[in-house]
Amino acid sequence: MQTLETESEIEYLPPVPSGPVYLAESFDDFDVAKKRWVTSKAQKRENDNAFKYDGRWEFELPQKPIFSRDRALVLRSKAKHAAISTKLNKPFVFQNKPLFVQYEVNFQNGMECGGAYIKLLSESKDLNLDQFYDKTPYTIMFGPDKCGNDIKVCCNTKIF
Repeated sequence: MQTLETESEIEYLPPVPSGPVYLAESFDDFDVAKKRWVTSKAQKRENDNAFKYDGRWEFELPQKPIFSRDRALVLRSKAKHAAISTKLNKPFVFQNKPLFVQYEVNFQNGMECGGAYIKLLSESKDLNLDQFYDKTPYTIMFGPDKCGNDIKVCCNTKIF
């Protein structure tokens, strides 16, 4: 009788992209990832209030890894504004070719209210990633959004 492997017994192999890619990040090499990703230091203004983007990001093993050695980018602070970004290897031009985007989100300790959006930013010569905030111009935004019992997947496009 043959037994099935459990997830913890399955060997994790880093994904290897085939063909040209605009960005592929598995976070398997923390030192490389730390150099590539930029944490925002921006301030968000709402009415007369200013909120710092002071959420803390870490590159580490997730709390409940599905595969051993599968590494992740983890938001370590709760109830804080947080943003992290990186540039694509080269700009994507929306013409006659498709764009495929895939990412994985795992709320390790659940979530009360917030989102885990990915934004594909519009090309800009004066783009400063350490000042990335909610009003930074983007082309595509999508991802999960939850507040209380209201759970949805958000999507918005602004193709210029």
